[in-house]
Amino acid sequence: MVAKMHGSLLSIIEFLKDYKEPEKPKVPRIEGVKLNKQAMERFLVQLGANNVNAQRIVDMANSPSDNFEKNEKELRKYQILEPSKEMYLLFLVAVMEEDGIMATVDWKAEYSDVVYALKEISGISLESDDGGKHKRSTAEKILSVLNQEVESRTDKTIFVIGTDSDSYSFGLIEKDKLNELKKTGKELGIKVKQPKK
Repeated sequence: MVAKMHGSLLSIIEFLKDYKEPEKPKVPRIEGVKLNKQAMERFLVQLGANNVNAQRIVDMANSPSDNFEKNEKELRKYQILEPSKEMYLLFLVAVMEEDGIMATVDWKAEYSDVVYALKEISGISLESDDGGKHKRSTAEKILSVLNQEVESRTDKTIFVIGTDSDSYSFGLIEKDKLNELKKTGKELGIKVKQPKK
C-alpha cells in the first residue's frame, strides 16, 4: 500500500515538474487617442481642479492597455475594471469626484438622488421632493430642470462630461466660462455639454 502511494506521489511530482501554467488569453490592445498635455492641464484648471493629474490622464488616453496593466489595482478602486478607449474620461471624472468638483448619477436616478448629488458638489440647497413630477424622467431631464434653478440663483451653470456610459457625470462652472470649457474639451475630444432642456 505504501509503495503504491509512493508511486502515485512520484507520478504527481513528475507531472508537476513539467507543468506549465496555461497562458492567459491575449486581450486585444485598445487603440489610444493622442492628447495634448497643455490642453489637458488647461481643462483641469478650467474645471477648478489642480492639474497634477494631467500627465496621468494623457498617458491613459495614449495607451489604455499598457496603462491599465501597470495601474490595475489603483484603477479598480475607481471602478475602472478593464482597459477601454474611454478609460481616461472615467479616471478624469473619478478624480474630479474625489476632489468634490463633480458627481455622477445613474441615468435613471430619482429626483431626490440628483438633488443630493448636486448639493454635495455645490452646497446649493434645493427642494428634494418634486411631488412626483419627474417620476419617469431621466437624470438628464432632472439636471435640466435643476439647472434652471441653479442659474436663477447663482452665476453658475451645470455642465455634463460625456463618458459613453449610462450615467451622467456633472459639475458646476461659472456661466461665462462654459464656452471656454467646451472649446478646450473639443480640442481634447471630450464632450462637454449642458443637460438638454
